[in-house]
Amino acid sequence: MVTTMSKEKFEEALQLASQGVEDAQLRLAEMYREGMGVEKNYAEALFWYEKVASQGGALSQLRVGMIYLMGDLGVEVDDLKAEYWIRKSAEQEESYAMYMLAMLYFDGTLEESGIPQAVYWARKAAEKDNIDALDLLTSLYIKGQGVKQNFSTAVEYCRKAVDAGHVGAQMRLGTMYFRGYGVEANFEQGFYWTEKAAEQGDKYAQANLGGIYYEGLGVAPDAVKAVDLLNKAAEQNLVKAQLYLGSIYEYGAHNLPADVSKAAYWYRKAAEHGNKDALTRLKNMKSGSNPRLSMKPTLYLVE
Repeated sequence: MVTTMSKEKFEEALQLASQGVEDAQLRLAEMYREGMGVEKNYAEALFWYEKVASQGGALSQLRVGMIYLMGDLGVEVDDLKAEYWIRKSAEQEESYAMYMLAMLYFDGTLEESGIPQAVYWARKAAEKDNIDALDLLTSLYIKGQGVKQNFSTAVEYCRKAVDAGHVGAQMRLGTMYFRGYGVEANFEQGFYWTEKAAEQGDKYAQANLGGIYYEGLGVAPDAVKAVDLLNKAAEQNLVKAQLYLGSIYEYGAHNLPADVSKAAYWYRKAAEHGNKDALTRLKNMKSGSNPRLSMKPTLYLVE
């Protein structure tokens, strides 16, 4: 609803924006975007965002880049325009722009062999303490992807991300303690950080913790807790969790009875995401020829 007060604020912003006041131009873009004091107009919002970006504002350049990357404000996704504006922002050392540029190289949006550039920009962002870049570098050094595998370096980046509150990094730190990657193996520390990440909704941590309870690794076996955690991960479309839920429900375990309808449901969900094992197990359910799955081989994996 356009009220008299909001309309007055819009007219004030429009006047100042027309005089070249950058804050007013940004405010005007937001007003057009949200319909504050004026009818929503995405084209006008984009016009004012791009105007500020063209004047050199790093945050506005990043914002425009993300608009084209995500197809926001009704525009077509345009990777070239996204790269142009995000790179402009990154060159001004805007940390999230540097991280996003790293991701554009990492996922192949910009070029197929962009991992070295991904590492370069991730390191630049990490120097600015961007927590997403710190977590990305943790993963790259664990896997040896684009860099020489180095668990000690991975731990250094991971701890910085954890200290900054990155939930995914908490999961990775737990994994490194479980496996002894760059630190002395310590189940208690691994469990602590995995549980902490799981409580905050990290699906990989939830799956790992579910596997720990299902297999009884360092804790009393508890299929009910395992299923609760795996359900949370499976509902976030983690295929591994969906597959194992199918197996648990197919046979039952510990303190949990079998439920073939739930088993079929989760096998079907995993199959819909392209998991061939789930499709095979779904077909084999009638003959009862599916072996019971162990979660031990896939526990503590870093996705």
